[in-house]
Amino acid sequence: MPASAMPVREFLQAFFPGPEPHHKYPRQCKGAPPVMNPHIVSKIRKAATASDERAIACAWVQWMAQQESSRPCSGYRMSLLQDQHGGGQYKAHGVVLSDGRPQPDAACALFVFKAGGTKFDPWTRKNGRKGDADAQTRTDVRCELTEYVACTLCRQHRSAILLFFVNGLQMRVTRWHRGGTVFSESFDYTQDRALLRDLLRAFSRLDSGGLGFDCSVAPLNPSDGDYAAMTRLGEPQDSDISEEEGTVVDPKLDRPYVFKYVRAAFAASIAVDALRYRISIPAVEGSRLFLAGKPTVLAASRSGRDTRGYVAWDVTGEGFVWLKDVWRPVYKNKNIESEGSVLKTLNGAVVRNVPTFVCDGELDYNAENSGSATSPANEEAAGANTHDEDDALQGRSNRGKHKYRHYRIVIQEVGMHLMAFKNGKQLVSVVRDCVQAHADAVYKARTLHGDVSTGNVLICPTVVRSDVDGKLRVVWKGVLIDWELARPVAEDLQVSSGMRTWQFTSAWVLDNSSTALTSADELESFFYIILYNALRFLRSTCLDVEKAIFDYFDASERVGTEYRCGHNKRRSMDHGCLPKVCGRLYHWLDDTGKSADHPINFMIGTLLMWFEARYTILNATDDDFIAALAGIKAVTDKVRELARKLEDHTALLELLDECLLRDWPQMDKIGDLLADPRCEEESSSEDEPEPEPPSKRLRKDTPQTRKRKATPRPVGHRSRSAGRSV
Repeated sequence: MPASAMPVREFLQAFFPGPEPHHKYPRQCKGAPPVMNPHIVSKIRKAATASDERAIACAWVQWMAQQESSRPCSGYRMSLLQDQHGGGQYKAHGVVLSDGRPQPDAACALFVFKAGGTKFDPWTRKNGRKGDADAQTRTDVRCELTEYVACTLCRQHRSAILLFFVNGLQMRVTRWHRGGTVFSESFDYTQDRALLRDLLRAFSRLDSGGLGFDCSVAPLNPSDGDYAAMTRLGEPQDSDISEEEGTVVDPKLDRPYVFKYVRAAFAASIAVDALRYRISIPAVEGSRLFLAGKPTVLAASRSGRDTRGYVAWDVTGEGFVWLKDVWRPVYKNKNIESEGSVLKTLNGAVVRNVPTFVCDGELDYNAENSGSATSPANEEAAGANTHDEDDALQGRSNRGKHKYRHYRIVIQEVGMHLMAFKNGKQLVSVVRDCVQAHADAVYKARTLHGDVSTGNVLICPTVVRSDVDGKLRVVWKGVLIDWELARPVAEDLQVSSGMRTWQFTSAWVLDNSSTALTSADELESFFYIILYNALRFLRSTCLDVEKAIFDYFDASERVGTEYRCGHNKRRSMDHGCLPKVCGRLYHWLDDTGKSADHPINFMIGTLLMWFEARYTILNATDDDFIAALAGIKAVTDKVRELARKLEDHTALLELLDECLLRDWPQMDKIGDLLADPRCEEESSSEDEPEPEPPSKRLRKDTPQTRKRKATPRPVGHRSRSAGRSV
């Protein structure tokens, strides 16, 4: 269905319900809401003639700032962003910053101001064609609006938001949600001032649900008891434990233990002017309440997953927990379990080194207008709460590639990112714990993870009793998190490869998107985790770490409309060796600058031999002529023997254990070697659009990386390194 604009009155009836929201007032009716006065109209027309966006915006602010009795939008005030080209409607007595300005994350609706003309209107119909704009300026405005809305939706707790688009003398009212964008016809608000008055009056009468807010989340005011409780919870306590490995813990301390880094993360989330919330999760056993501030992990996406992670306080369990808020995709004809269901299965099977499930819940929005949560997660209610994704701005059309459900899950562990490891031995030890978790999941619960990547490997400080002296000490354990893409081992279920993390997906899966994921593919992903972090943080002879990482992990090759594995990764699997960088091979060095004594060289070399054997079998052909042309090696008994080491986890665990028993350098981690490292909590789009250049990587663009974008990877493939960590 082509995009089309709704008449403004029809838009009011659809999205501004209430008692007589469209009442037409007599001209001299006492108490009627005011229309825009001639003085303001004159200012706006003068500014529009001069194409002065800032002057238009300031005139609106002046009009909205009148005394309450004559204010056009009762109970609200307008505030502009610093660029003066956009702003928001805020509650007149809402939360303010320390400098007196409204809290940006408390905006009830958005305003965007443009100079006027069809070139700035992304919904303009041109020559009778459909409303999807093709002019560069309209495309730029469309991207600007989408980014503005995406950031707001991600920072606030809501399912939809209203945006008033003021373009010179013309205006549209739009409503954005994960099913698309509904927009009204454009009208001259300086001429039809009565319509503008009715529109703002109807807006001022909307309740929280009508504004698109999630009513299962209650904002806290400084006068609330929970607000004060959060302040106390963020204050350091004498009983807090240092997370440093080896710390001796007083046996008299009460459990659960609280680590200093966890409390510090919670304190940072409520610091300065951050908003505070009471979040309800409609769990099966009854709603549970959690106190949280701003998210620690934030991935903005208007029509995608919009993942957010919080260090929260469990009111019922009285402890710090990790709360993940996400819009999880729903696939047609594919019964994919929620992450909570998977974790309950893993915990029930006593799988080691996985998160401890606390509770989960699915939010049900009635008719997309209400933000109320009414039911717990229920896999059978597949159609109860879905939103169609559409990459284009649209009117009444809600076509989409995926449907999404708003979902929350709480786990007990609040971990640290894998990048916090102190040395190479600790890196391998943490990854080894996660390989054990993967092995347990496969053999005890018949479950594959689905997205083994560096962001899904966390370090969790744990208090254990030492076998040497019997004291309680802090030990760093690895925990394999984020099981939302998990699936049964025996099930040939195809979840789009775009949902996996490109950098750590096996070369075989990247080249064969229709193939089923196997345990061997995920063992290969663990190898990539070690290699990536060793390159990025450990001392080596690599002459250009940034180039090595980009060419091996980020690069891709385009075949038709598909993206496939990059040359370097594929070649290392086929030939069992790491590619040269700047014409030279590289290896890792110990504290003395020697390479022969570093255990990681032996470990990586051994694993590459195993992978070479596996790919020799995968690439084998019965046609000798084709094999000779392609340089495919013969499958010998030795090759089969090496390849069998990847059929289960035993050989890999034994290799890691053997390497950990060796003498390791203590100071081989020398810092982040990327020239311009990218923040791991970067915003990202986790949609699955048509193939196009990537918008998310593990690091920011630099002059060097911009030159390498000739072989991009599809934007749908996610860089899930924004781990559930602090």
